[in-house]
Amino acid sequence: MLNPPVFDLQQLAPLLIEHAPDAIVVVDSEGTIVVVNQQTEALFAYAREELLGKSVELLVPEGQRDHHRGRRREAVMQGPPRMPTRAVQARRRDGTVFSAEISLGSCELDQQRLTLAVIRDVGHRDAYEAALKHASWHDNLTGLHNRNYFETERSSLEERSVAVGIAIVDVDGLKVVNDREGHHAGDRLIVRVASALRRASPPEGMLVRLGGDEFLMLIVGASMADMLSRREALTQAVNEENSLRNPGDPELSISIGVAVSEPGRGSISTALEQADKRMYEDKRARRLGRA
Repeated sequence: MLNPPVFDLQQLAPLLIEHAPDAIVVVDSEGTIVVVNQQTEALFAYAREELLGKSVELLVPEGQRDHHRGRRREAVMQGPPRMPTRAVQARRRDGTVFSAEISLGSCELDQQRLTLAVIRDVGHRDAYEAALKHASWHDNLTGLHNRNYFETERSSLEERSVAVGIAIVDVDGLKVVNDREGHHAGDRLIVRVASALRRASPPEGMLVRLGGDEFLMLIVGASMADMLSRREALTQAVNEENSLRNPGDPELSISIGVAVSEPGRGSISTALEQADKRMYEDKRARRLGRA
């Protein structure tokens, strides 16, 4: 077997730091930057000579600098910092702030304590996670909250000592539109219902597409009078949608049932059942009216 190569550590260490995949910043006991690598330049948009000899607080958001300085000085008094990776906010040259992960280590060199910070930009990961969370809690077609979101909020709503107004909305004749004109036409109908719901809902209302042709409007603190008013507003919003529809688009028609929960566990389930029953009563009345 061939013997593995032996490298000169004094030559290898600077090379590894310079070409590390993450930003590396080394500071002395006074917080002065003494070493940076090329990833630091790229991440913070500073030229190397703009960082060397400067305070490490240059890389900290302005509003956090005093706190950071105090923590750094405490760490010097207490001993070498050893910190697991944690989330922080960092500042680029242009003043923009981004999310980062940082790990700290330390060493002694010529009786001088040096702290090494390994910094990784995680802003893209945070944005990706936020997008995943948004997708998991929203309906892709309408942008309204989905059933998953409603179920996550439901238990906390049950605990609140306040009434919750509920309106169940069902699209009339969606299957007929899908069968006769195709699912694209049905999707446009669903989008128009979402638009009407947004127009009729107060800012604090929760709007949910429960699935298929069924929607939910939920308003914390609403009375039955409030929900009856919202029902009228929703009916008016549907009329407005029909007045604005494109030639050839089917007329939008919905059935609505409203109810109000009483404070206490389990009341939302009861209100949902009541609203659902009233929605079907409304649908039957509409069918009889067209007969």
